[in-house]
Amino acid sequence: MLNLSNCSFEWKAVKHIAAALGDMPRLTDLILADNPALGRSAKLWSRYLRQMHHIETLNLSSCSFQMTTFEHVASVLSDMPGLTGLILADNKELGRSSNSWLRFLKQMRHMQTLNLSSCSLQWTDVEHIASSVADLTGLTDLILVDNTALGGSAEKWSGYLPQMTHIQTLNLGYCSLEGVDVHHIASSTGTMPELTNLIHGGNIALGGSARSWSHHILEMRYIQTLNLSNCLLQVEDIEHIALNTGNNPRLANLILSGNSALGGTADLWSHSLSQMRHIKLLNLTNCSLQCTDVEHIASSAGSMLRLTDLILAGNTALGGSALTWSRYLPRMTQVKTLDVSYCSLQSKDITHIASSVGDM
Repeated sequence: MLNLSNCSFEWKAVKHIAAALGDMPRLTDLILADNPALGRSAKLWSRYLRQMHHIETLNLSSCSFQMTTFEHVASVLSDMPGLTGLILADNKELGRSSNSWLRFLKQMRHMQTLNLSSCSLQWTDVEHIASSVADLTGLTDLILVDNTALGGSAEKWSGYLPQMTHIQTLNLGYCSLEGVDVHHIASSTGTMPELTNLIHGGNIALGGSARSWSHHILEMRYIQTLNLSNCLLQVEDIEHIALNTGNNPRLANLILSGNSALGGTADLWSHSLSQMRHIKLLNLTNCSLQCTDVEHIASSAGSMLRLTDLILAGNTALGGSALTWSRYLPRMTQVKTLDVSYCSLQSKDITHIASSVGDM
């Protein structure tokens, strides 16, 4: 990987970089992010990209591309057969103008990952994105993080999602999604058999309102991993989420990390975990869990017969107190992987944990 971000490049620098990289077959990742001068002069330097024969991932984030200038880059990228990952995050002007440059995507047959985070995309852009990537059979990951105009408008754009028949991961984190959006997204993703990973993290309006939207989880027929991290989930949300994930047999991985309201309150919500009959991985990273929470989580998780991975990383209050909570670990007899990294554990904690897991 070569990281040349924030280097104040002028367009002529790309010519020399391209010439050098053409003879470096092992260099596959190039980061040119945060070089705004490149966005203003793309017509002058974009042709040199063709010399970068071995580049697989190209990061052009925060380069201040305009609609007219990025067309030159997009047309050249189709001549880079090895390019599988394209990162265009934080190029605000690409939103509302996607129809003019996305047409070149159709020729990028080897593309696997497309990142359009923070591009000020509008709901109308989703139509153009979907139609442009529909024939890209290798494209599996679409990242649309932090395009807040998509929130509250899924009724208008979610219907285009099924055109992207090959997408496996769809990241809609921090898009200001609301409960009503989950309904429309779930309905559309329910017809996308390849889509197995759906990321709704950082959509805080989903917190405290799971009663109104969680039943749509049942419509996500093919989703195997659902990410609800950093959604400001409340105690009462877990009951509704657990009930509906329990009735979705394909949903095996549930990520609830970064929901700090779950810390210190496991006695109120952990009993709902037993309803998650099909969950194999439960992620409670950075949930501000306290030592008293482990007893309740362990007791309920013991009833989750398919649970093999429990991630409690980043819950620093567990450090220095393993004597009080580690004895509950053997209740989770089916768990094969227990992650307590970044929990501020001390040497004495390791002793107590080791003694307890020896009985698992």
